[in-house]
Amino acid sequence: GLYKSGKIVQAKVELQRVLRKAESRLASLYLGLCLAREGRLDDALESWKSYFNPDEPEIMREINLIRAHLESGQTLEPQATADQVEAAADRSKA
Repeated sequence: GLYKSGKIVQAKVELQRVLRKAESRLASLYLGLCLAREGRLDDALESWKSYFNPDEPEIMREINLIRAHLESGQTLEPQATADQVEAAADRSKA
């Protein structure tokens, strides 16, 4: 809802509230997207580390590729990175 309508800050606040109450793979995925959209790729990766869903291999693959690039010291452009993860989520309807 909020994320898809471009309300990144409001979405981030709501997702953080959800995650304070319970673990949620979907909330972790979208919180990471919000953080990446804010240019906070390291924080996004921390959120994405909580997203483990073997039923969504395409999303997992994107997150693991990003993680490998960042851990090897490469610089990634946050918006493009968010676009990649979002496209994988859209393809899987997450």
